[in-house]
Amino acid sequence: MTGDQPEELNPQHRFYTVSMSKLTILYFGSTGLYTVFWFYRLWRDIELQSGRTLFPILRAVLAVFFVHELFTLIQRQDEKLPGSRPWNGSSMAWFYILIHILQLLFMVVIAQNDWPQFA
Repeated sequence: MTGDQPEELNPQHRFYTVSMSKLTILYFGSTGLYTVFWFYRLWRDIELQSGRTLFPILRAVLAVFFVHELFTLIQRQDEKLPGSRPWNGSSMAWFYILIHILQLLFMVVIAQNDWPQFA
């Protein structure tokens, strides 16, 4: 899975899915760490299905660098399903990157402000 062309997966392959409400609760409940697990599960499933070594833990931790490839794979797989709704994996990847950058900026602003200490 290198370059601009993600490999094709078995048409019967199903990705690890989580409802939007569960994703939101787990995201905020884990202060964002759940996304690392979510990316890990997706890459691990792809690694097992494809038989290639993809280092899913590394790809999960560095998700911002691999999100385009992952979302393109998901989009291609989704297009094979009957009744699938069209969506743009690249746009979703850019949206994820934007949210990630905003989250980092927010953490920097919070860290630089002198917030009252509650003892």
